Amino acid sequence: MKKYLLITCFILLFLLSNSATAALLDLNAAYVSKFVWRGFDSNSTQPAIQPQATFYLGSSGATLALWGSYNIGNVTKNELAEVDGIISYASSFREGLDYSISYTYMTFPPLTGEASKSKEIAVSLTGNLLPLSPTLMLAYDHDQGNGAYASLAGKYAFSIGSLPAIISSLTVGYNAGQWGAKPGLSDGTLSFSSSFNLGGLNVCPNLNYAVISTDSGVNPDANVFWLGVSASSSI
Repeated sequence: MKKYLLITCFILLFLLSNSATAALLDLNAAYVSKFVWRGFDSNSTQPAIQPQATFYLGSSGATLALWGSYNIGNVTKNELAEVDGIISYASSFREGLDYSISYTYMTFPPLTGEASKSKEIAVSLTGNLLPLSPTLMLAYDHDQGNGAYASLAGKYAFSIGSLPAIISSLTVGYNAGQWGAKPGLSDGTLSFSSSFNLGGLNVCPNLNYAVISTDSGVNPDANVFWLGVSASSSI
């Protein structure tokens, strides 16, 4: 853990010292009433604060991000539950057909030994000119998660009167044994989000409802509702 943090700090310092390489920094802080990830209840059904810093490496399409999740509430003690380092690259095969590749190093500070970290590689493909802009994502965890996960998502934008546009999205996930789940369709999530400017911050509230297969073993609850709000700014 300490070695990983030292390497991350070194990379960040290098990027910040080279203005031609580190062209932009995005800062984001989110609140979620529950942290549901791929159908898993990741924080004992309690709220969490989730900050993220993303460094854009010029116009190369490469980014380096640091993300964390801090549990709040009365189910478990307030604690930093997860810290992830993410390296990603995004580009286009041609107009309207985008792809991304990412590598995530996940750490879980409350745990020790091998259980305190894991590593995952993911690829995604998005057809922006197709109806609902479908995105196919494939992820493989080659460490503690030890398995694959795939999802198919689509989105649709609509407006109500003079309110900001609302983005609706539907994501269906298939777990192929990742994190001990039983292979099969594991979760489906319907989300609604919007965004507006408030004092120079981009604020994005969202509502989410997940239908989870109890046979998959990822969550004892078949239906989960949660809400969130994030605020972001660019430097």
